[in-house]
Amino acid sequence: MDLNYNTVSLIDTLGLLQGLILGSLLMFIGLKKSKPTTFLGLFIIAYSLELLPSILDDIEFTRYHPRTAFLPLGNSWLLFPLFYIYVQKVSVFSNQRIKYNLLYPGLFVLAIQIAIFCLPLNRQLEIDDSIWYNLLELFGIFYSFWIAYITVKWVNRHIKEVNNQFSSVTFKELKWARLFVVLGLIFTISWILVEIFFESEYTTLIFSCINVMLLYWISLRGILQHSISSLISNQKPTSNSNKSDNTEKEPKQQSLTLLKNLDEYIVKNEIFTKPELTIIDLADGLDVHPRKISNALNSVYQQNFNSYVNGYRIEKAKMLVKSDVANNLSIQGIGSSVGFQSKSSFYTAFKKVTGTTPSKYKNS
Repeated sequence: MDLNYNTVSLIDTLGLLQGLILGSLLMFIGLKKSKPTTFLGLFIIAYSLELLPSILDDIEFTRYHPRTAFLPLGNSWLLFPLFYIYVQKVSVFSNQRIKYNLLYPGLFVLAIQIAIFCLPLNRQLEIDDSIWYNLLELFGIFYSFWIAYITVKWVNRHIKEVNNQFSSVTFKELKWARLFVVLGLIFTISWILVEIFFESEYTTLIFSCINVMLLYWISLRGILQHSISSLISNQKPTSNSNKSDNTEKEPKQQSLTLLKNLDEYIVKNEIFTKPELTIIDLADGLDVHPRKISNALNSVYQQNFNSYVNGYRIEKAKMLVKSDVANNLSIQGIGSSVGFQSKSSFYTAFKKVTGTTPSKYKNS
């Protein structure tokens, strides 16, 4: 049975409308509350508009109005830079210089596309078939790959720093943004290969469905995502020498002494049971700069702050699971009592430390 291209057009149209609505919503939220979602909204709108040319072609609109084939859309130079800037602005490093200059090539190409659209149709066709214009599109794909690469690097740095500052990293790590970039690269490469070697009505339908799902998923994640502010960079300088921001490596003996005091403090006060415990809480309790604690944990214990705190939480949880307390508390309740904010984060941390689940550990 042949697949009617109207099915593909319908799916693409739903994706286009969905992207325009959700992208505009994110832009409205961003502009009203000065949030990074402005750039995510722009990205989603630009991404969804890339569906328009194929929709017009499928319904044969471009056949009767050929100039619409040259609408200034589908700018690969602009898409990934918009998403990269969003990631920069929402991350823990948002206080660093935002690389708005990465938008310049995309804006330049957009200006070229607008200029071409204003030309007579015969001139548009000549440019579209020219080598330089095809090379421009090819280099745009390479540029997107490079932006995707530095986006993944930025997210990896962000994840490392978040784990050095927070004990609860749910909705803070931006792993979804990294996954989206990776999926975007795979999708782009697959689409290029299919266009060259395997194009059919069914592959077109599959890619249309994937496009719509990606648009919906990233819009939802953008609505749920909050900006993550760095705790350490917001600390005000102090004249107290113990709290100076000395990021140089501490002598090993000083680090060992600091960690001994840290271990004693966290055990004595059981402060690890605080769900939103941060490295600032421990730094204030010991009257030292948080970066010193972070450096000591990284260099001596080979751990980040998140793993260090979770280690104490899991030890406490292991004791509770084996005690009579487990008769009155669910596994999730035990996780909450030791500081975990969700069942999934408790199970993940427990299995990472013990190699098994809380339920199996209880029955072992």
